[in-house]
Amino acid sequence: MRYDLTLCLVLLAVVIGSADALQAIPDKILQLKKIPTAVLVDGEIDLAWAAADSVVDFVQLQPFAGKDPSTKTVAKVFTTEEALYCLMICYDEKKNIQKNTGQLDNSDGDIVSLMLDTFGDRRTAYKFAVTASGVRSDCRLLDDARNRDYSWDGVWFAKSKVYDWGFVIEMRVPYRSIK
Repeated sequence: MRYDLTLCLVLLAVVIGSADALQAIPDKILQLKKIPTAVLVDGEIDLAWAAADSVVDFVQLQPFAGKDPSTKTVAKVFTTEEALYCLMICYDEKKNIQKNTGQLDNSDGDIVSLMLDTFGDRRTAYKFAVTASGVRSDCRLLDDARNRDYSWDGVWFAKSKVYDWGFVIEMRVPYRSIK
């Protein structure tokens, strides 16, 4: 069985952006391969990720919308019966990685976001974001991302790990959380 998934994956320095800037970023189309068993979400690039489809041709949202990024990012996805898995590999010198710590829904520092338009209406989405230090943030994007509902708290899992060459963020989003 073949699965297709349209992901709007945005690497952000800061998560605040205008709807116009979001619309200018092209969608990424990935083959969503199904694997038989769950994977441990630990911030490690396990062998299971070798079979996952990936995308690398990202553009900036901030500070320069539509421009090529200064560092490379790789995003990979696959699925099980129960959940969507996403791995983001963010290359950068360790000294440049902003590892701000804080509480849930604090999005300071280097961050990656996964936005899922589960209704296919290109107006609403679930947003899952994780900083390089592992601080998670989630919300529902409404009205072409002009409004955010931070009262929505989905059940999902993420781990980050910083390396000398960059950082890795691994996510698991159970499908029951985004129905």
